[in-house]
Amino acid sequence: MKSSLSQATVVVMALATGFITGVLFAPQSGKNTRRRIADEARGQLKAVESQLETIEEQLAEMNDRVQETGKEITGKIRQAAHDAVDEYIPDIADGVENWSEGAEKEMVKDLRNMTRK
Repeated sequence: MKSSLSQATVVVMALATGFITGVLFAPQSGKNTRRRIADEARGQLKAVESQLETIEEQLAEMNDRVQETGKEITGKIRQAAHDAVDEYIPDIADGVENWSEGAEKEMVKDLRNMTRK
């Protein structure tokens, strides 16, 4: 995108330089000079509009690619999360169950010890 903006800048600068040089060194009447200035300005405007359209098209293409890549990455992350859940949830559930059984026994012991004091 930088190269497109750089190219557009170079084109605009070159056109402006040529236009100014032509106006300064043109030995024509005021009416003809004004007409030529207007024609040149229209031509430069069309050139800039064309460059802008090109940049807009490139930006739209980049946006599409970014969205596609984002969807692909999201899908891969979602799949990895599902795989991790499928792989580790049974182990985690077993661990929680074992912890709960052991924790309950320890809590009962602690309560008995506290009430005996």
